[in-house]
Amino acid sequence: MFHFRKKGVIINLSSIFSTAPVPLMALYSGTKAFGSLFSESLAAEYKDKGIIIQMIGNLATNFFVATPKSFVRCALSTVGLASNTCGYFSHSLQLWLAGLFPRDVFCNWVTMPVMKKLRQLGMEELQSKKKK
Repeated sequence: MFHFRKKGVIINLSSIFSTAPVPLMALYSGTKAFGSLFSESLAAEYKDKGIIIQMIGNLATNFFVATPKSFVRCALSTVGLASNTCGYFSHSLQLWLAGLFPRDVFCNWVTMPVMKKLRQLGMEELQSKKKK
């Protein structure tokens, strides 16, 4: 329908995990990376047809947490300006800071320890539920 009207906006929601390898969550981050590249490819394909396609990869974090209303307002203000955005300034800042490190360094020294700890906590919670 957008193609015939020569205008429209498609917003795909993704995850910050689309931007780098995530050990112990390879399938999840891989599918998010697909979504990101899919959105960017479609954005390039339909740009001249007046259709805006944007992927928002948000961050779940306690650092400058946005209310849903605030996040949506900020994310919508980026429509047409970027094909891929975090949707909120503090999230973009975090992604930029993470990007200062080589991927393998960030993966091995930040992501992997965090994911191992989350796995350990999940296993402990599962064990405690089994004991009850």
